Amino acid sequence: MVHVQWSGMDRQQIEAHGLTIEEVERQLALLRSGVSPAELVRPCTPGDGILVLDADTRQQMIDRFNRVRSRYRILRFVPAAGAATRMWRDLYAIRDTLRSGQTLDAVLREKMQRFFHNLHRFAFYEALDRVIRRRGERLSDLLESHAYARILDYLLEPGGLGYGDMPKGLVPFHRYPDRPRTAAEEHLVEATVHACGSVPTAVVHFVTRADHALRFRSFLDQVKHRYETTCRIHLEWSIQSPSTDTVAIDGAGRIVRDANGRILFRPGGHGALLSNLNRLDADLVFVKNIDNVAMDAYKPATFEAFGMLGGVIITVREAITALLQRVTAGTPIDMWLPDAEVLLRRYFFTDMDTVCARVPDRDPRQAILRFFDRPLRVCGMVRNVGEPGGGPFWVRMPNGEVLPQIVESAQVDLDHPKYREIWNGATHFNPVVMVLAMRDGRGRPYDLFRFSEPEMAFITEKYFRGQPIRALEHPGLWNGGMAYWRTIFVEIPRAAFNPVKTVFDLLRPEHQQTP
Repeated sequence: MVHVQWSGMDRQQIEAHGLTIEEVERQLALLRSGVSPAELVRPCTPGDGILVLDADTRQQMIDRFNRVRSRYRILRFVPAAGAATRMWRDLYAIRDTLRSGQTLDAVLREKMQRFFHNLHRFAFYEALDRVIRRRGERLSDLLESHAYARILDYLLEPGGLGYGDMPKGLVPFHRYPDRPRTAAEEHLVEATVHACGSVPTAVVHFVTRADHALRFRSFLDQVKHRYETTCRIHLEWSIQSPSTDTVAIDGAGRIVRDANGRILFRPGGHGALLSNLNRLDADLVFVKNIDNVAMDAYKPATFEAFGMLGGVIITVREAITALLQRVTAGTPIDMWLPDAEVLLRRYFFTDMDTVCARVPDRDPRQAILRFFDRPLRVCGMVRNVGEPGGGPFWVRMPNGEVLPQIVESAQVDLDHPKYREIWNGATHFNPVVMVLAMRDGRGRPYDLFRFSEPEMAFITEKYFRGQPIRALEHPGLWNGGMAYWRTIFVEIPRAAFNPVKTVFDLLRPEHQQTP
């Protein structure tokens, strides 16, 4: 543990953030010593960590979910705390270069030409035209005179549309005949399909930044009635708590401070949302990123994916509950052991010998209780097509267990030939399409923090006032944050993954047109 001479102002600031001196010193120790990279064992592949269902079984799982979902309180959880800064990064670079009078390099020139050639295809085109007209100018005139930097000012800055600091969920993604639709609205549409049916209400929980919360709530409260065609929509909200912020260090290992000498606290990454997840009141939680949406004609793949995952988690959760009831009731081992073996092999790619090796005296009862009495997640995986992000791997954990994990490239020592080869051998990619069961067989919620791995934090390189700093992020929500959950990876259709990371992704067919 690192010990620092904290001033009175420091202590007040730390306490106001909901943190403790001990927690801040723990963060500093991690930043200075570094985080151990993930010890990859092998990729999760079909038949070895990834469940691939045939067509009949996929339909059986979908049918089962649709048949019994009314028994469960279902909630859709949408992390939406980020601004769309990455989405507009190229446009900022173009605008700033044009303003400076410098010549665009070949890459930026191609992107500028692509953006303005396709400007009329973006769902925000009409809004941009209106805001320019309100300022006494015409978009067509600005385009004709190649006043591209001025157009980008209207798009990005507060005097225009202000998209540069707009929550990504509130950016118009798709154009429909009646009106454009934002990413957040697309989540409402999806929720009414997979969470309703015989259930009268679809519950959608958005996590936002504190400074975005009012804008989010006001907008969705105004528009949600448009999508309540099959059931009511109940909106829930939470913010990423300041108590999950983290500190950073400079090149000399000193804690980073602002111009006034105050400690620089930064958002702790999506792993900080574990506390938000821990407070949810639901039997099944459907998780999907704010930007992974598509136009209506492309939504059936998502409905199929969530139906499959919902059917799997209900099937397995009920089997686990029945098994644990027999184990705790003292039922003779030979009456439940065959069922336990089938469950372990079919869904978890392990066996009783491996599970028993983790408990004293290799007691099968204790082994089953230890293995299954914990939260369960069923995660969709798509075939790897080179998208940036994480994937499924077997990982040796700090306690020695080898478990299936979702691993990001930042967690891996890719300079090591062994781990680079394992990483490059991945067949699947994590699209963040998952269903969670966070209650035990009696309906009691688990304390999710008991099943996280603090050592699987991230250290990222950032800049502050033009200087490089090392910033700490909490173990990722679906990485170290869920490290000791029971995990099932299921292959889902590639068409269920339609992310919008940059503005140019909105030109893909799934964001533009019907098939």
